[in-house]
Parts: sequence; C-alpha cells; structure tokens
Amino acid sequence: MTELENREPWEELEQILEQEAPALLGEYFEPLSSGDAARVISRLSAPDQQRLFQVLAPENAADLAEMLPEVQLVEVFEELPPSVAADILLEMPSNERADLLGGLDPEEAEAIIGHMDPAAASDVRQLVRYPVDVAGGLMITEFLAYPKSATVGDVVDDFQKNAEAYSDYDVQYTYVVESSGVLVGVLRLRELLLAPRHKPIDRIMIPNPLSVRDTDRLSRLGAFFDAHQFVGVPVVDAAG
Repeated sequence: MTELENREPWEELEQILEQEAPALLGEYFEPLSSGDAARVISRLSAPDQQRLFQVLAPENAADLAEMLPEVQLVEVFEELPPSVAADILLEMPSNERADLLGGLDPEEAEAIIGHMDPAAASDVRQLVRYPVDVAGGLMITEFLAYPKSATVGDVVDDFQKNAEAYSDYDVQYTYVVESSGVLVGVLRLRELLLAPRHKPIDRIMIPNPLSVRDTDRLSRLGAFFDAHQFVGVPVVDAAG
C-alpha cells in the first residue's frame, strides 16, 4: 500500500490547504456528503479550519458552511476576520445567515454585520430579533414583490434585467403589494407568462392570499401546512 493510500482524508485536505488552491479544495469536497465533510473538517486544527474558509471563494465557502452542523460552524466563524465572515454569510440564504449570527456573541455578530451593505445588514438585524421557533425566525427575505399598479411587462422586464441576481431565489410565486408594502395578492408565474404585457398584474393575481404572522409558533405553522398543500407561505407583520 502506498503512502498516498495510507493517508487519512483530513491529511489529504491539510496538504491541499498548504497549497492554498481553491480549485483543488472544490474538487476535494465535491464528492463528499454533508456528514463526511463535517467529519473531515472536525479533524482539522482550528487554524486550518479558519484557513479553509478564507482560501475558498465566498460562494464556495457558503456551500461548505451549509454542510456543517451549526455548532461547528459557529466555532469557525468566531475566529474568522469579520470581513471574511460577512462575505461568506452574504452568499448564504437569509434564514441560515440569521441562525448563524444568532449563535455568535452579540459583539462578534455586530462586527460581522458592520461589514455588510446596509440592505443586507437591515435584513439580518430584522431576522435575528425573532426567536428561532416562530415564523419570523424561519422566514427568508429573498422574495419578489411588485406594486399592484405594475403591468405584466414591467414584471417580466425586471425578471430579465435582474436574471443573475434572482437566480439564487426559489421563485415559484411573486407577491403583489400596496405602495405601503401591504400584501394584497399572489402572482403565479404561469399566469404572468401567458398574460399580455400591457395587463395590470392586479387583474391576474390571486387576491387576499393566505399568510401567516411573523409571531406564529411552530405548532400554528404545522397546522397550517397540514391543512394546505403549499411549499411556502408569505409571512406578514401586524400591518399585513
């Protein structure tokens, strides 16, 4: 058996880390399951764990972060430079971003948030204030909403103009809102694509859509999804 065959998986990872080669790291983790990735990373020293997340491109580091248990990830992020941690978090879904920051010391979390752009920082602060067992603590802030005065053409043009930005969104519905932001309708993509460009979206939306409150607890959410075959539901505050 050769020395290469005798080498443990984490020893191979350590050698790749010494080369600081992001492409090789991506190839190393690509075939691993979440459990295998977590086990290998847990065998690295704390400095090597930090170096791993600093060498990887932020989007690849975020993909890896989603494979790790939150407890393990919090330990890594506690030691990362705030600017590096912020870049990685911005590539993660908003709810996972908030969960991770909620596990950090408040001063450490605020240092990371301080390196985010104002819009992202505002979203994170909004989510972090919710308990983890209510709808507000589970929701994501990546969604699309348009004023009810918009036309089909306005919405389609926005989709096309921002295709790259929206590519990470799990878009199955878009929302229709008053100028104040109050939810008034849901717009299915099928109706959007089949309607004439000049048609106002409030003519093809589903009015008065079902929603849940941001303060609804897990028991209420469980009952809601038992009663309705939805893959998601809009979360609204007391003002709608």
